[in-house]
Amino acid sequence: MKRVLAAAAAVCVAMLAVPAIASADDITACNEVNYGADVLAKFPNIKEACQKVMEKDGGIYVKFTGEVISVGKDDLTVQIKDRNGKAVSEMVMGFAPDQTINARGVETRFADLKKGDELHFYVERARWGLFSQPGSSSITVKERKAL
Repeated sequence: MKRVLAAAAAVCVAMLAVPAIASADDITACNEVNYGADVLAKFPNIKEACQKVMEKDGGIYVKFTGEVISVGKDDLTVQIKDRNGKAVSEMVMGFAPDQTINARGVETRFADLKKGDELHFYVERARWGLFSQPGSSSITVKERKAL
């Protein structure tokens, strides 16, 4: 019985370690990306804000998380968060009426976003551009500033 309990405990510990290992891999990938000069100039704290790195159609995209601060008729202000949830950048984004982005885990029209909504978006590592999904049309960035 003690052996069974010990084995079960070992399995539980191993299962709990898997998310930590995956997170460590995401951070390592974020730190190892060779960002383009244009990207670094426009988003100097990109490494701290990077949540995950992914490849699509030959492009390397970096995933970010942001929080909606305000929504206007044709633009919104978003604070970009680092891996610890601290705001590191603020961007004012313009949008078309039917344009969507991943908010609360679902595709949502920009016009339907609300203050406090969490957004996920992407930057292609080699050239500046903000995307709601890798390979989608770019989001217009009207203003940006480091915090």
